[in-house]
Amino acid sequence: MHITPIGLLLIPFGILAAISFPRILFASILFFAPFTATAVVNVGSGQNASGITVYVYLAILLMLRGLCESLWRLRVAIPRAISKPVMYLFLFFAVCGVSIAMPLWIDGKLEIMSPVLIDMTTTPLYFSSKNVTGLIYLLLGVCTATAVARKTLKPQEFAAAIRICMWSGLFVAIWALLQLVCYLLHIPYPAFLFNSSAAPSAQGFIGTLNEGSLRRLSSVAVEPSIMAASLLGILPFCLAAFTGSGQVLSRRTDKWILAIMVAALVLSTSSTALIGLFVIAMIYVRYNIKFRKLSVVWLILPLILGGLCVVAYLFVPPVTALLNVTLLDKAGGYSALERSKTIIYAFSYFLQYPILGVGWSSVTSHDTIVRLLANCGLLGLLAFTAIIGSITVRLLRRVSQFKNKAEAFSNPAFLLYIALVVTIVVAVIDGFPYVFGYFWVTLGLAISASTLNLENGSPFRESLK
Repeated sequence: MHITPIGLLLIPFGILAAISFPRILFASILFFAPFTATAVVNVGSGQNASGITVYVYLAILLMLRGLCESLWRLRVAIPRAISKPVMYLFLFFAVCGVSIAMPLWIDGKLEIMSPVLIDMTTTPLYFSSKNVTGLIYLLLGVCTATAVARKTLKPQEFAAAIRICMWSGLFVAIWALLQLVCYLLHIPYPAFLFNSSAAPSAQGFIGTLNEGSLRRLSSVAVEPSIMAASLLGILPFCLAAFTGSGQVLSRRTDKWILAIMVAALVLSTSSTALIGLFVIAMIYVRYNIKFRKLSVVWLILPLILGGLCVVAYLFVPPVTALLNVTLLDKAGGYSALERSKTIIYAFSYFLQYPILGVGWSSVTSHDTIVRLLANCGLLGLLAFTAIIGSITVRLLRRVSQFKNKAEAFSNPAFLLYIALVVTIVVAVIDGFPYVFGYFWVTLGLAISASTLNLENGSPFRESLK
């Protein structure tokens, strides 16, 4: 076991915050949720190395503090306003918990194919520590989402949480740009600070496009697509500044943060980033049309930009190469074929064990739906759908009441609706990110946004001015 440099600071800080400053502990979880490559402790070495991330460490402390408080009071305090989605969260966890009995029942009768494309070997499925570890990660996520929802039920608390997320997103984006500057100027990139995880899957900061010289930007995340997913869940908060009546930090600051995050997303060369930006843009345009606030410029501008992109692709070789590697070649590339392999084989396991799957965290599939079907069966997928469905319905019920653009784009329910949609779309494409904190923070904020009492006005219109 090796304590990282940032771990030397955050381990005592976390313990102190958990004992005496629970608000600071909660704020730290919000801020460090996107830091998926930042470990406080590394265990093992080589291909067997793994890191305990800042989020996991702080979430454990938060869960232990909550458990101690519940034992002291002899009750679990879950506000009635969020009881339904929280119930679905723990129902999903319960189904996944029951499903880990499946490897014990299968006991080697099923051969699991290696997720590596060129490796056609199979391994008998047995119960292992991986099943327990996966369940612990899921429990931390469920508890994090519940804590976020419970602690942000008041507009002032919700606004404070969004501010922390915004500063976190700004830091992640700036660190990505710093990473690019280091590569361009041939300056050593200080990976030891925030890319401290020794896990092989967390070395995205050394990745290149198509084994070339163009470095990919992962910032503090394990890889560019994960960085993109975390920023895409924060970016919709900046939209409040473009309505003429809303803001989170300040109108100018919000716009600068949006510009910096978009720049980091585009420069990351991640297809996830481009797809997420497209989803956000389509939702933005759809509701502008609904409120009849879409001018002719907004209709012509995409056509002009699209035309410029086509011309650049046809006649500018660097742009041609970049787009080919980033988007067009991926469909037939090694990564896409490997993803397809995991999905096909995982679905075949589901067909053999459709009710509870083959056990939580038993097999890999690079998408959310098939991964849930394979690992926790139809019951797990239904429970997860109930979580997302209940939150989405509650948010849409709020969204349907908006009468104009200014009211919608400064309302927490609408902004979290956008954040939730883009987070789920990205998760369906890239896989269920249950081990990462940014997913559960977005889920918790979406739960609280659907229940906020805004009789005194939206926090994005009044309390932050």
